[in-house]
Amino acid sequence: MARDILAIPMSTSISNSAFYIEPMTINSIFDGLDPDIIEASTCGGDWLDNPTRITPNKDNDHSPEPTYSPSVFAGTYSSLETQEKHAPFTADTVLMLGNPVSTSCPDPLPTRTATEVVDILRRNEAQGLQHNSMRSQEYSWSPPPSSWLKFNVGAEVHDSNTFLAAVVRNDVGDVVEAGIALDNVTSSLVAEALAFKYAMNLIKQYSVRKAIIEGDAPLVVNALKGRKTDAPLEINGIVQEVFAVLDTCTDTIVDFSCVNKSCNSLAYDCIKWATRNRFWGILPISWFTGASFIGPTCV
Repeated sequence: MARDILAIPMSTSISNSAFYIEPMTINSIFDGLDPDIIEASTCGGDWLDNPTRITPNKDNDHSPEPTYSPSVFAGTYSSLETQEKHAPFTADTVLMLGNPVSTSCPDPLPTRTATEVVDILRRNEAQGLQHNSMRSQEYSWSPPPSSWLKFNVGAEVHDSNTFLAAVVRNDVGDVVEAGIALDNVTSSLVAEALAFKYAMNLIKQYSVRKAIIEGDAPLVVNALKGRKTDAPLEINGIVQEVFAVLDTCTDTIVDFSCVNKSCNSLAYDCIKWATRNRFWGILPISWFTGASFIGPTCV
């Protein structure tokens, strides 16, 4: 406060010209400006030339919190610009990670070298690639263990007919058997349960020793994996029939798996072809090339 009072000039005349008799002229820069604007410009220039930190008034409990004048921020930016201009960027250059306008956090953010930032970016990229790989595995078919066969099953209801499909592949992904069965149910859930029963009958027919039946019907798979006797009433009878067939295959190990529908794409490709051509029965292996089904245009 003393500085503000003592800085008030005792005279409006410049000290060097106080005893001159020549008339004074107003600088053309200030000619026409409002006095309030001149005062604000003068005070603003004084504040910018002498950066100070406003301290709260101890006698006033409602005084504002301490803030920084714009000149502090201007100095921060100019110092960074000076560093960029005179210091070459190298791998050991320190990158200042912080928010110069924030005064609520007393502790500055940690500084990192360019090498550390590059390492962080590479780790994030690797984690992103790993995440994408996990997602792609989640939505793609996976082979069974060695010496096992995987039966991918699917079902679709078309008008008054229900088409059931089972595609059998070995541990290297080759199709070893595939078939289409026909039924007349109208419930999609019942159709899915019948697809598992169809695969179980194929396992018994061909005396398969180790098999995985994989579908995209969670209710059916949960009932089969837990050997539930209280499965949903709509499919409980079919689930018990699957257990009855399994109990007759004393030397057979069967597991049940639920996957995303995209993992059963080959089974549904067979169903689409069968509905167009009104076909059911065993599909020739020659109609499969790798993970694709290429059936004739008509039968």
